[in-house]
Amino acid sequence: MIHLAVMLSGLGGLLAELVWVRRFGLLLGNTSEASSMVIGFYLLGLGVGGLLVPIAGRRVGQPLRAAGAIYVTVAVVLMLLDQGLRRIEPMSALAGFSLLPVFIGIPTVMMGLAFPLVFSGLAPGGHRVAVGLVVAANLLGSLVGTALGANWWLPDFGFATSVAIAAGAYLLAGGLLLVVPVARDTEPSEAGEAASGFGAPDLSGLGPAAVAAALSGLLVVSLQLLLLRRLPFFLEGFQPTLSGVLATVLLGLTLGSAIGTGVLGRLFGPRAMAAALALAVLCMALGLQEHVVPAIAALPITTDLGLHARIWLAAAVAGGPACLLLGAVVPLGVSRFEDPATRSVAAGRLFFWQGVGSIGGSLLIGHALPALWPAGFFVATPMVVGVFVLVGLAGQLRTPVLAGGVAAVLAAGFLGISGPGTPRDPQPPLEAPTAARGQELRFLAHATDSVVTASVAYDRSRHSMVLYTNEFRATETGPFADYMKVLGHLPFLLTERLDHVAVIAFGTGTTARSVVTWPEPGLVSLVEISEAVIGMAPQFDGEGPLDAPETPAFLEDPRTRVHINDGRRFLAVQPDDSLDLVTMEPLLPYAPGTAFLYTADFYAIANRVLRPGGLLVQWVPTHALPPAYFDTLLATFDRSFEHTSVWFVDGATLLVGSMTPHLADPETLAGRLARAPEEARIALHEAGIANGADLEVALLGTRIDQVLSDAPDLRDDRPFVERVGIWKYDRSHLLFHRPNYEVLRRIAEAGTEAGWDRRAVREARMDRVAAAHHLKEASIGAAALENSREAARRLAHARRALPESVLLQVEETLAQRFTRANEMTTVGPLRAGRIARDQLERDSGSAIFVASRALATSGDAPVLEPERASAQAVALEPTFFRSPPFFLDHLPRPERERSPLEDMGHLPQGRALAEAATGDDPLGAALRGPYRVRSARALIDVLGERPLSPEEHWALRPLLDPELLRLARQAVSARGGDPTTEIDPLVRPDIAP
Repeated sequence: MIHLAVMLSGLGGLLAELVWVRRFGLLLGNTSEASSMVIGFYLLGLGVGGLLVPIAGRRVGQPLRAAGAIYVTVAVVLMLLDQGLRRIEPMSALAGFSLLPVFIGIPTVMMGLAFPLVFSGLAPGGHRVAVGLVVAANLLGSLVGTALGANWWLPDFGFATSVAIAAGAYLLAGGLLLVVPVARDTEPSEAGEAASGFGAPDLSGLGPAAVAAALSGLLVVSLQLLLLRRLPFFLEGFQPTLSGVLATVLLGLTLGSAIGTGVLGRLFGPRAMAAALALAVLCMALGLQEHVVPAIAALPITTDLGLHARIWLAAAVAGGPACLLLGAVVPLGVSRFEDPATRSVAAGRLFFWQGVGSIGGSLLIGHALPALWPAGFFVATPMVVGVFVLVGLAGQLRTPVLAGGVAAVLAAGFLGISGPGTPRDPQPPLEAPTAARGQELRFLAHATDSVVTASVAYDRSRHSMVLYTNEFRATETGPFADYMKVLGHLPFLLTERLDHVAVIAFGTGTTARSVVTWPEPGLVSLVEISEAVIGMAPQFDGEGPLDAPETPAFLEDPRTRVHINDGRRFLAVQPDDSLDLVTMEPLLPYAPGTAFLYTADFYAIANRVLRPGGLLVQWVPTHALPPAYFDTLLATFDRSFEHTSVWFVDGATLLVGSMTPHLADPETLAGRLARAPEEARIALHEAGIANGADLEVALLGTRIDQVLSDAPDLRDDRPFVERVGIWKYDRSHLLFHRPNYEVLRRIAEAGTEAGWDRRAVREARMDRVAAAHHLKEASIGAAALENSREAARRLAHARRALPESVLLQVEETLAQRFTRANEMTTVGPLRAGRIARDQLERDSGSAIFVASRALATSGDAPVLEPERASAQAVALEPTFFRSPPFFLDHLPRPERERSPLEDMGHLPQGRALAEAATGDDPLGAALRGPYRVRSARALIDVLGERPLSPEEHWALRPLLDPELLRLARQAVSARGGDPTTEIDPLVRPDIAP
């Protein structure tokens, strides 16, 4: 019963700790500093409780029964304090930290007092194995609390229920100890008290054991922090990885207490504690995570059980050997004392010093080292901690052994910690196999802070600048991220009074740059939790890699203020009615702490700080959420605001919420778009929003409640979206477009507010979403032909009602691109060449059509020489010849599979861009692909000065859309030219109004 009781207390204590970390994260921000403070007070409370053991022992006749009564009291205190903690509003850091001694200190002091009293229940002269088993049982309970609590109970049952489970565990533990036979208790007598009892315990020899206990606490916490920061590089930093690391550390400590105590005692005798610490230091310095974990991370998995098994195996290899040794340190110290009462006092003292060492590890590795040498964190941690521990053992190790140990730790650290992302190998993994790393991804820079390691790479295959956080592909700039510009520009079309703007989740700075484009804001607060991410902003100031990145101009705008803070806490401490706009693109909601930026409680905070008429604009990851989660996020957002609108732009779902109506009539919004700053109009045009018709079809609907009335809300107390399954880690399953697009189609079908609900527009919205689904399944190949044809058919139907829509024209062109490419795989080379030539009349942005120009003939000669066709195809898509269509296998491969865009940090401007985009060379082909709008506008600027040359005419025609055609006519008329003769030859049937 003693072992079962302490196991239940370990479960309850760890579960309570998890809840405290989350609850105080909501009050103080989900930062490493806040988590460290919570954990530090938790450990400190346990240690202080251990110091009170002699006082309590002198006042009770039955220590084991007293421990049971304390555990029962802990159960009651946990429930009462949680009731109070959940009612406290977010506050300043100073005020929040002042609550820790009450809400964490009181129960943990009681926990730390009760556990050492349990050792009095062991028989006098008990063997060290018996002590180890008690400690192991307590750690086993903590292991169960971590594994089940973090992955299941907290997200699924909620915080309040998890606290109730923790309280129930303590209540049951107390009950078991209260019914343990009295014969097991130690009845103090005057002789006992005088000799070795609670009154005057003989603690001779405790000093070296206390030093060892403190050093073991330092090592355990340091190892945890190292693995929590390092393993996400290989396993991704979602909840299963974080909880898996903690659980595996506890498992190692448990086995070390149960088994290692006896083994080490027999092998090393009185020096067993020092030997365990020295060997643990060497295991940590070897850096097993650098050499073995990458291979484990590459193991294929197909089940949820396999997902967790892979994480646990990786953590066990990286930290298991050291934890097996460290788990035996405190039990070895406690087992030195044979008298039960003395043993309880000694246990309390040793647990106190272990807590002190743990706090020291938290401060040293969690705060000081990242601040002093962030770039060397992974290399420095094992060596700094190892040397510190060995020096602490100076009194217990002979000088030659000590010197040899220090030399071995430094050598092992230098040789062991050499994996990707460390100073010895700054190339991070970047989610690519080693062989492909130098082909598709070009590493540029990285920086480390106390939160993450932020890395930037150029993705050659997509012509995008990518931001990685702990090597998870967080976000990017380039042709596939135009929706981030809309996050910044759209609110200024919806309302004209936006003075104080907050951009939460800075990322690449794309949204922040868009906001600063507008003259209206008087103050722009840029909120980012990681200073390292902010430091990467210069890397994203161009269209490609920059030779000498400089601070972006928008960061030096006098209106901007950068806040290194948790986004939710930033809002929580703002005065009421102080913001006009909050625009945000958080990480995926199952990233640790991010779910709390999608909850009804968060939106309540936002509503409090937003002024009347203020807006909240948020991105929702359509592709990466299982249907139930997607439904919940949309429904929660909708129920949190009086007025909600759903927008579908660039394949992304954007939500806009406010407490007052934010949709003026379409004509008003079209007028605001026409008056927008030039840079804003260009950015919106690149995202497909160029006129009023585009705004009408980009808006999907406003009646979410009619579609998702049964979806549950997401709340702080129950963040069930944190549950990550195999669908996240198996990338072939990270495609939830079909069910989520169906929800968006139903929202479009439900309609919008008056003035926006023309039947033809509503049908066009439904066609857009249906077409987007078909396009996601229209990969190259005959099997995808029907999908691409259906997408093109639906978009053509939508365009008949709104022929002036650029958004629909661009999406139809994309659908036609897939359709024609699929058709080309079913015909002969000559026919494929003719299809490509016809398609290039309206679409110059696809490598397969550019390459196929070598198949089309004009007379007896090809339209384009094979060598030039290959070079242009590679310019548009550097990886094109990795698996080219069969009818292009004969084309010569370019000497270098490299796009000229990779060497272009900034686009040419004005006439230089027009000239570069006109050329029938790789650079011209590359510019006319991802930079269609800017290239066309540069050519139209030339058209405003003089008639175009035949080469310029040829380059401009495929780039045109209804808005560009209007601008071209306007430019010719402004200089007194004749649009009939100059523009009519440019008009294509697919864009004629």
